[in-house]
Amino acid sequence: MGLMRLPRIVGGLVLCFWVQAWAMDPCQRAEEFASNCLTHAKRLYHADSLEDARFYAENLLKAAQDTLKAASQCECKDAQEYAEETIKYARKAKGAKTLEDVRAEAENAIGSCEDALKASIECGQ
Repeated sequence: MGLMRLPRIVGGLVLCFWVQAWAMDPCQRAEEFASNCLTHAKRLYHADSLEDARFYAENLLKAAQDTLKAASQCECKDAQEYAEETIKYARKAKGAKTLEDVRAEAENAIGSCEDALKASIECGQ
């Protein structure tokens, strides 16, 4: 009986954390999403195959879109601009034909994510 309740408990915890993230101040959310963005950009840079790169680029794209939305709600213009740049780099990485091209876009995305993170922190102060 105890094991049958486990999926509900885990599902409830995931829902709780998701709701908690969206209940945060928009500038805090922008900071959190920008941090996720940076993580995904670094994973993209270190991808071993084009298949992995596309997966990481998609995750990067989602994180950058979330950063853009939160930065917009926070009215943090600089973070919005850097998130838009990251979206551009993520899309280019998704369509790249070689890992060399992926790494070039990932390197650009890392810089944009770092800048979005810094801008989000400044806006939240």
